[in-house]
Amino acid sequence: AVDAPPPAARASPPEGCVRLAGFDVRRTSLPSGVSNAEAVCEACLAELRSNPGAPQDAQAALRLLLGCNLDVPLALSRAEGIATWRREHDMEEVRARLRVQLAAGARVE
Repeated sequence: AVDAPPPAARASPPEGCVRLAGFDVRRTSLPSGVSNAEAVCEACLAELRSNPGAPQDAQAALRLLLGCNLDVPLALSRAEGIATWRREHDMEEVRARLRVQLAAGARVE
């Protein structure tokens, strides 16, 4: 799981960015027409991550939510679709095989 570094360890976000779930996000990546986008996004992230089928690591949840324009039901639906696709294509087995190859220093295929 990818989580952001502790807030105390980081400077303010760069110009034109906001900090969401500990990550610096360009304001242009946020949906237009949403007032107080940071607070809305944080509330949507909390709602999304409270569902067992949603990504639990901060970065994946944030990317999914931004890709769905802060539409939590759509993000949940997509998360379910992603999980189904991963099961149908044995992605856990693929990831396990790749981890072994990387740990052994072997060529990853």
